[in-house]
Amino acid sequence: MIKIIIPILIIVFALPFNLFAEEEKKKDGVWYRVNNENDVNSIYVDYKSIKRKGDEVGYEQMEFLVEKQKIEGTDKEYKFIVSKRTGDCENKRYLIKEEKYYDVLVNEEKDEIKDELILKNKFEDEAAKDWVVVIPNTLIEKVWRFTCLYKPEDN
Repeated sequence: MIKIIIPILIIVFALPFNLFAEEEKKKDGVWYRVNNENDVNSIYVDYKSIKRKGDEVGYEQMEFLVEKQKIEGTDKEYKFIVSKRTGDCENKRYLIKEEKYYDVLVNEEKDEIKDELILKNKFEDEAAKDWVVVIPNTLIEKVWRFTCLYKPEDN
């Protein structure tokens, strides 16, 4: 009986500490993984970047790809994308304001990993025609839901 009670007590007392640690990470501006590990690509949102203005929320998103992708019309490949976006919480849509495509380079001599900027697209003050509707049951909907429900005043 004691073998069953001790693990349960450990879980009960350890859980609040883990939740507190997650809250601390949030406040330090750590990238939070929005989707679960079963999804193919990994999508993160930076807590510190989330800023709400009425029904719109601005944020930075980072997407890691399982396999490198080629930039159309070039010989360049990228492994992850960092983008600045605006979500429309009322109308369930989003706007991409800037995208940066990166590759990951490994320098085995120095035992280091370096991110290399491959391409930067900036879409300054483009018209509302560029808004993209959030499709239900997609990774983008998870991001939209997360950013719209998050309270930036907790930062």
